[in-house]
Formats: sequence, structure tokens, C-alpha cells
Amino acid sequence: MNPMGAVKQYGRNINLNGTKRAVLWWSVCFLVVAAQSAELKTISATYKFDPPQIETSGDHIRLSITGCGQLHRIGEPAMPFRTARLVIPAGFTVEKAEVVPLSEPQKLEVQQPIEYAGQPNSHPPRAKVPSTSRDNRFIYASDNLYPTASAEVLSVQRMAGYDIALVRMFPVQYKALSGRLLFSPQVTLNLSLTPVSGLSEPTVRPPSQRQAAIQVASFVDNPESIRADADTLSASETPPNASFDYLLITSRNLAPAFQPLLDRKIHDGLSIKIATMETITNTVPGRDVPEKVRNYIRQSYTTWGVSYVLLGGNTTVIPCRYAFVPTGLSAMDSYLPTDLYYACLDGCWNGNGDRHWGEATDGDHGGDVDLLAEVYVGRAPVANAAQVKTFVEKSVRYETETTVNLTNALLMAIYLGDFPSGPCQGDEMYTPLRPLLDGFKLDFLHDAPQKLPQWTRTEALAAMNRSPHVVLYNGYGNSDILMRMHTPDLARLTNQSPFLACSVGCNAAQFDHGKFWPDSIGEALINGSRYGAFAAVLNARAGWFDPQYPWEYSGEFEAKLFEELLRRGHVNLGMATQCSKEDMIGQIENRGAMTYRWCYYGITLLGDPHLPFHSPTPSQYAHSPPASQTPPKGGQHENL
Repeated sequence: MNPMGAVKQYGRNINLNGTKRAVLWWSVCFLVVAAQSAELKTISATYKFDPPQIETSGDHIRLSITGCGQLHRIGEPAMPFRTARLVIPAGFTVEKAEVVPLSEPQKLEVQQPIEYAGQPNSHPPRAKVPSTSRDNRFIYASDNLYPTASAEVLSVQRMAGYDIALVRMFPVQYKALSGRLLFSPQVTLNLSLTPVSGLSEPTVRPPSQRQAAIQVASFVDNPESIRADADTLSASETPPNASFDYLLITSRNLAPAFQPLLDRKIHDGLSIKIATMETITNTVPGRDVPEKVRNYIRQSYTTWGVSYVLLGGNTTVIPCRYAFVPTGLSAMDSYLPTDLYYACLDGCWNGNGDRHWGEATDGDHGGDVDLLAEVYVGRAPVANAAQVKTFVEKSVRYETETTVNLTNALLMAIYLGDFPSGPCQGDEMYTPLRPLLDGFKLDFLHDAPQKLPQWTRTEALAAMNRSPHVVLYNGYGNSDILMRMHTPDLARLTNQSPFLACSVGCNAAQFDHGKFWPDSIGEALINGSRYGAFAAVLNARAGWFDPQYPWEYSGEFEAKLFEELLRRGHVNLGMATQCSKEDMIGQIENRGAMTYRWCYYGITLLGDPHLPFHSPTPSQYAHSPPASQTPPKGGQHENL
């Protein structure tokens, strides 16, 4: 047995290619001890949980545990769970996962049933899924334990060449008929491993094994052996002949307009690689253009250790990959564009070779597709040199100039409608976000408690023209409508400093359109003028919420984004956006209506992935030099 040590640690900093990534563990996990047998067939880890919190919610109770998510299966009890993330030996997969309590489970009596997960709704209401706001009678009329097993294997994922088992653990099981909870405050998770049979896709790893070890150690619950790899390899590893931190992919005619941004990256100490779409499409293998682009990014990662990728163009310049994600909408509405395809580089994302990409069975051996990123991706939604100039100018100005209202945030929300659970206000979506913004002066525009609009587009424009640092909007939207404005209204913006924009509304980041189609409102916020936003994190298609708890689904990702930016020191926008998704990895469904998977795919960063957010608290993470090499003065720059 090889004990891996206690991990009650916060904010351990790991330097990774131009930024520092904090190694953080949730407060739920006070102790993690991993063991590996000599035969490499078992992995064990021990976890400790806080006591469950029980609060009344109507004629049900709401059950939560600090640091745990809540299970969302429509009509079934919303049970708290923790996602275990354990590195397993290469060439193995998980045959069985078992949770063993380290003491007799505590028995807790409840007088009301645990609430069940409700039907998610999308923005706008015309995309609403038919309501099924009823509990599952087979579960609530039974005294069988729910969940029946206290551990569920989600998938075996891969990051930087390491295999990682994701397992959902339930510290509480429920006997609905008798109203009894069985709570295990400390458990050992045992994973029984078996060799993988059949051929697998080649492993994608960077040229520096130390870089890979550092990247993965920041994500998993058993990082000690990985960090040992990094320490061992740091002295003996031979650096690659060439290393690059930042990759720009764009067209030949747009590349020159990006030069001021690349000059800024070189000033920050990054080494730069430029690749044109003309060269990629003519020289890189692949069945279509998106696969050729992904193959080139994969080559850049495995050869040069690239960490940040800027897709320099909308889909008229760089096509996207469309993923198929069933959510209960029509088949036509089950496709969405996703740049996650360019960040997660393992596997082909279409293992069965049909016309549906990104399915939960499209990975190796019928397993899930790759959901853990090797590189951090952002998209510049531009189609011509003038738009590139606007995008670059705002990005550089935000990084180099003082933000005039650093601690000001504008929060907008609208009334969402009446539902079986009652009236629903978009303002409630900010419930988990408000504590994260405690260092900000908040300006509100919302309809609560009224059901009719209480603010107008004129007021929204005036509030944005006061130059808040952050602008958030929770409510309905479309490709040309957001914040009660239409795209042409953005011409009235005059804000002194550009802002970061975030929204859960539908289609605001609809960057996939034809050459003669108008830009979406999210694109126009970025490339329309020198005013507006320097970056935006928006939905490329539908956004989702629970009418009873509006902050769930899309709102949870929004809250995680600001947790990454403001609490964990991941201020680089691409890293923060991706890490906020990976924080939610335990919610990603592999059957039924896959609402969380939809959010995971569709939330898109329109902006420079390396651009550091100006946190109101001075951050040490913003301009760290690359760890993979010591660049010469002025950085490095190479074109393709």
C-alpha cells in the first residue's frame, strides 16, 4: 500500500505555461488517502463529508452537503453527491466501484419527503420542454435505498495522457417510505480495475511529461504520485527543440491584423505560433475541416506544448463542430456548435462513425467522449480586418489600462413566467453568485417582485455606459436580442472601459452563421465598436433553468466561472471558463435528457483565452512567465 497523504490544502500554486493554476480541493474532502496494489488492480481513496443540511421547501425538504452537488434526474430525489477524480494506471478501466463506510452509518429521520428534481426549462419559452412536475412513484412509495448503490462510475476520462476515473459518490442514501436517511461521514472508495481489451485511440500528451503531471495534479484527488513524477522529471527531462505557449489560428488575410495582440503576448513572456487556415486545410489530414483544425491543435500540443488557442474568426473563417445532445427538444434543436471539440483532444468524438458527434457513447470502446481539456480555447468572432482591429484593441486596452470601475458589477434580470412551482424571477439566478461578488458594488436592474417589465433597454444602456467591470444578464435572449436590446442598440454604447459580459440567455453567442448573415448580439458586443465588452461567456444555443431553483443548470456554470476568477486565482479567461465546466463534470449525463451536457458543450468564450481578468483583489496569477521554457527577451514568434 502506498498512502498518498492528507489533502486539506487550499491555493497551492502550480505554474503552467504562462499562468499559474491553483490546486484546490473542496472542503467536503478533508482527507484523501489513495492506495494502489502491487498488481495495479485496485485504487482506494478515503473521503470525509460534512453533516447534511436539511431545510424545508414547501411540502418537501431540501437536502444538501457542503461541497457536494445535487443529483438531477427528473422526478427522482435530489440527493447530494461528490465526484471522485482518481488517476488510474494506463491500460486499465474501472470494473466496479464500491463505497465502504468507515463507521456505522448515522440514521436520520425526516418528516417530509426529499424534493425531486424538476423539469428544466430553456430560454426562450418557445423552446420549453413539456412539464412533468411529478415525483417518481416507484421510488417514493418504496423503502428500498435510493440511490441503490452509493457509487456510480461515470466514465474514464483522459487529460494530458493520464487516465482519470470519475465516480459519483452518495454519502446519504434515502428510504422514502419510512422517511429515513443513512449518512456515512467518512467512506473509502474502492475501484476494482480490469485491463482494457481492444484497440484504443493514441494517447495525447505534451512533449514535457512534467507539464502533463503538473496539469493533471491540479485536477485529481490523488495527486501525490503525479507530483512525484513532475519532481523526478524536472531534473532529467530534455526540453523539446521548440516550445510554444500560444497558438493563433486564422486566415492568411486576417493574420496581420492580430499582430498587436501577439506583440502583447510576447511582452507577457509567451512564445507564439501562428497557423493559417489555408495551410491547415491543405496539409493536415482529416475527414473535414473541423477535424483538420483539431488535428493541428493536437499536433501543436504534443509537439510544442501549446496551452492557449485563439480561434481567430467566426465560422466563415474557422468552421465549428456540431454536437448532438438530446435534451427533450426536437431532433433539429438537439444540435449545437461547440468549441469544446478543439480543447479536448483525445479520441475522435465520433467513435461509431455516424452523423452524430459528441454522443455519450462516441469515445473509446463505446464510452464517453473526451470532456477534459488539454488546451484552453477562446474564439475571436471576427470576419474581416476591421473587426479584428476592434477585437485586438479592446483586448490589449483591457490588459494594459486601468479599469475605471474595477469593483462595479451590473446585474440584470427579467421575470421568467409562471410555472407549476410558482412565479419565477431571473433575479433568483444570482443566489449563488452574490457571495462571490461581495467585493463588488452591485447595480441591479430586475423586475422582481413584479411580473411586468420594470426596466427598459434605455436604462440598460445607461447602466452599461457607466462602465461597470462586469455585466451579467439572466433572462430570455436570442441571436439578436439580449438585455431587452436588439443588436443595433449596441451602437449607443459609450462605456469608457470595456467589460466582461456573461448571460444564460439563448443564442447570444451564435457564432455559426453564413457569410452574409448578421452577427449575433454577443459577437457585436465584442467586435461592433471600441465600446461594449472585451470578452463574453455566453450560450451558443439554448440556456436552461429550473423554475423552482432558477440558478440551476446554466446558472451553476455562471457561478462556477466567477468562483474560478475570484476565489481560485484562475484569472486567464480560457482557463477559468474551462475549469468552471470541469467543476461541473459530475453532473454530465450519459442517458436521458442531457441538459448539463448541453450546457457543457454550448457555453462559449468569445475572447482571448489568455487574457487575465482584473480581479479586485491583486492576483499573482495574471502574468507569470511560462514554466515549460525560459524564453529569450521579447519572447518567440513563429508563423505557419
